[in-house]
Amino acid sequence: MRKTQIAFFVYDVTRASTLDRLRMWADNLKSSEDISQIVIRVLCNKIDLLSERERLEIVRQGHEIARDLGSSCHEVSAKDGTGVCDIFDEALFEAHLRSAKSLDDLRKEREARVDVNSPGPKQANGCC
Repeated sequence: MRKTQIAFFVYDVTRASTLDRLRMWADNLKSSEDISQIVIRVLCNKIDLLSERERLEIVRQGHEIARDLGSSCHEVSAKDGTGVCDIFDEALFEAHLRSAKSLDDLRKEREARVDVNSPGPKQANGCC
């Protein structure tokens, strides 16, 4: 992965094996990128299929992985849409804030530009 801005790690709360894959992907990202610059979200999917008691342990593990990544964990349901739009909007907004330049930075860039087509200042005397 190169120049990643947002990473969503999604696992199926009904299948514990997907949590192992999530850990593998998280380790892969940590070894190849500076994760402090990436908006990372761990998503626990299919929350609509488990009882509250069944869901607690597997969701807790998702929160541990998210904490290890310096991120947050969110419960979602792709089937009924619970939490999906909100988490995408929030991650996109955070990525935009991280990449947006300040007005001062933009002014400095504009002032530093040189117009190579302009003749430049005239010299009074001499060859140069």
